[in-house]
Amino acid sequence: MKKLLSLVIFFSFAIQCYADTIHVGPSRATKTIQAAIDAASDGDTILLDPVQFFENIHIINKSLTIAGNDQAAMIDGQNKIAIALLDAQSTNSVIKNIIVTNSLCGIWCKNSSPILQNLTIYHNYAGIRASNGANPKITSCIFANNNFDMENCQAIYSRTEQGYPGQGNIHENPLFVDAESLNFRLQSTVGHFDRIENTGWSEPIMLRELNEMVQGQSNYAREGRLTADELKIYYIKWIQYEDTYKLCVFEARRNSINEPFSTQRPLMEIFEGDSIHFPWISADGNRLYYKKDTMRSELQMATFNQITQQWEHTRSIGGFNYEDGPVMFSLTYDEKEIIWNSTQPGSKLSHNLWTASRDSIDDNFSNIRPLDELNTDHCDSFPFISQDGLSIYFTTTKWSNPHRFNIFKATRPTRNHLFSNVNQIIYPTCNSIPDIPLYVNPSQDRIYFDLAFNPDGIYYTEKLFKQIWIKDQKSSPCIATGEPELDYSNEPKPNGHRINMGAYGGTSQASKSLTNTNKCDFNEDGVVDLQDFIVFANNWLWSAY
Repeated sequence: MKKLLSLVIFFSFAIQCYADTIHVGPSRATKTIQAAIDAASDGDTILLDPVQFFENIHIINKSLTIAGNDQAAMIDGQNKIAIALLDAQSTNSVIKNIIVTNSLCGIWCKNSSPILQNLTIYHNYAGIRASNGANPKITSCIFANNNFDMENCQAIYSRTEQGYPGQGNIHENPLFVDAESLNFRLQSTVGHFDRIENTGWSEPIMLRELNEMVQGQSNYAREGRLTADELKIYYIKWIQYEDTYKLCVFEARRNSINEPFSTQRPLMEIFEGDSIHFPWISADGNRLYYKKDTMRSELQMATFNQITQQWEHTRSIGGFNYEDGPVMFSLTYDEKEIIWNSTQPGSKLSHNLWTASRDSIDDNFSNIRPLDELNTDHCDSFPFISQDGLSIYFTTTKWSNPHRFNIFKATRPTRNHLFSNVNQIIYPTCNSIPDIPLYVNPSQDRIYFDLAFNPDGIYYTEKLFKQIWIKDQKSSPCIATGEPELDYSNEPKPNGHRINMGAYGGTSQASKSLTNTNKCDFNEDGVVDLQDFIVFANNWLWSAY
């Protein structure tokens, strides 16, 4: 009997020892969720940093836990299936504390029955689909702004939009803080945890590792564009070609956003003797767009060959190749819309902003029009369009010193609307000109830009934030209405002794509950301290106390 008990303890201990935790995020050793899934074994936990991942992940015949790391992470499905669980009969897989958005299908379970807990399924064509005998347990989730929430499955203790039946389900407005700005925290009159801008932008920081000297002259990096995780940068520098110098696209990498770039190399495989300008890299890192100096200002595209690990020139992109064609340009993440500045006929001055679109990445662009809602009779140029296409950064001289560019931002509610809400981006002024936006990360809290003088090079600046509790005018019905049996202890008090619905439920970022179970917590901040005694002392004659 003792031997049997020892074996049970040994194997239990062994299982616990071999269950790993993999952290995923831009500054982690593992950068993508799919890479973590591929490296994981049954029973492992994958914790996601609270950032936006542009991925389409699949889990095949593995039992894993994938969760936000003490707050919600976001997966943007890029109009495809965001999360696919395939042929995993085990019910031990858990997906929780994740926001799933912008997908053809948020989660597809095929022959797999995972636990889907505390998810916010927002703005997808289909929320969750089950097929081939799948029977997922869906609990404490929020469905909103989907064409339909579920197919062949049922949720409990969740907020559904179309009135799906299920124990504990509700259908009221979830009252997100600001869904359009991707803030899916829940409003609460007691308080929700949020971040607000503090002192604007940090002092510009130069990427010095990308500069070098050529014959005593500074050969600085320019026109840098980064991948979505900010771990690769594509930029231009001078190289010697025959008896002269030409501009060539370079690539550099780094292991985290807190480290310098290294392993720089010129992309000689696409260099054909003509200077190359304005590289732009696709969201998946497999397509590189650039402009080549020829008799015509043509937009070129190269694709990455995974076997040779080299770039291969694919084709010229047609639709707007004219004598004064696209100069600085930027594309949306789906590569179906392009914004550029040009001197083509129809521009109000030397440079104005233009847009064009196409149905697929295999097509040429069409539907060309000037962005007259932004263009002025001054110089408007150097655009950067956000990955979702709803924000644009650009430079103009209209509202600034005529000899200096300043960076401005405009927004639109959907890609079918015109841009509006033009505002200057404020950060500490540099004594250099011009300021040219090159790349803005998906969360729009870090901007990379060119400075042309004193000193040359690519810089970046970061938004500065502080975190505070904010009290709203209303409280979400999704607060303290999740599955009663789930652990609520990580939520800040008062938590109503019940978990919140949605991606922030069960985390330290959860919104506070109206139900205050501690009668001594008079000011309802979740802590009994001197401030509560002051409230009591000032009101002790009132019957409410």
